[in-house]
Amino acid sequence: MAYVIYTSGSTGKPKGVPISRNNVNHLFNYYLGEYDFNANDKFLQSYELSFDVSVFSIFCAWNVGATVYVVPEANAKHIAIFKTIQQYKITVASFVPGVLSLIEKYLTEFNFPDLRYSFFSGDALKHSLAKKWKVCLPNGEIHNFYGPTETTIVCTRYIWQEIEAGQESKNDIVPIGKPFPQMNFILVSEVGEIISDMNTEAELCFEGEQVIDSYLNNKYEDRFLDISNKRYYRTGDRVTLNENGNLIFHGRLDSQVKINGYRVELAEIENAIYLDSACQNKVIVESKNGANQLIAFIESDNEMKLHELLEKRIPLYMIPSKFIFVKHLPLTINGKLDMEKLKLFSKLNE
Repeated sequence: MAYVIYTSGSTGKPKGVPISRNNVNHLFNYYLGEYDFNANDKFLQSYELSFDVSVFSIFCAWNVGATVYVVPEANAKHIAIFKTIQQYKITVASFVPGVLSLIEKYLTEFNFPDLRYSFFSGDALKHSLAKKWKVCLPNGEIHNFYGPTETTIVCTRYIWQEIEAGQESKNDIVPIGKPFPQMNFILVSEVGEIISDMNTEAELCFEGEQVIDSYLNNKYEDRFLDISNKRYYRTGDRVTLNENGNLIFHGRLDSQVKINGYRVELAEIENAIYLDSACQNKVIVESKNGANQLIAFIESDNEMKLHELLEKRIPLYMIPSKFIFVKHLPLTINGKLDMEKLKLFSKLNE
């Protein structure tokens, strides 16, 4: 084993993920074969060590003799991140998209001519946000990665280009791209049957050199499928494959909900809200008196009459029953959306 890292996943129960030296070596071999990293590069390390992308930020840099710049402790960590990029002329940076959304309204004021690569992972990247970020990178590229911890940090890549990504993005979410060469995937139904029609939304499953053999102490075996002498990890994410061979992310399996008998996709509602408000937002589902209801959190200082605007864009049953305006959507220490705090906000606004 190289290390064991814990992830809560969708269940909220901590799961020990043992990453082998073989797993992580194949990851680094991919990066070192695809990118021209060198000893003159300056890597940004902005993650908590409990977040697996920190392994990339540190060890990929050291593989080529590059320097690692650690973001200092600060009350506003997102501000410290961009100050570090600017002050030390960082050339390779990895982010969770949520961190970038915190400074979205100020992106026109930034310019990072030394930043060669911007890597995103850990959450869905919005096309509209990537478009604004690219303006800050006169000499840089945006690469969107995807991968659960169980597939050793990341295992697919999409190189963002405004025109192509704009045509391929679904609900403003950038594609997660193509799997690494040493990784294979299948799409399966809810009962674990292989789906042959790649245009049908289904669960993404991976097998290959970066996939763990099992969880610590062989727990949670239901997260794996053994098919034709191959062991696949079930990601819990819904995808399709487009005509360009890119995987399109449609959300978690549990993000499709039933509202008054209708099947509703939360990402579609979030995209509609963004189009009408130009604000980052998150829609959650709460059960009240035995019925599901939609709650929308809008990142804005100004309240707006979104219900009337949304009536012209989406069916009535998809319009949230409550809109809560917050200064900032809460993030965890790793830059992901803090769902527990959102649920608490909802209770406080009852």
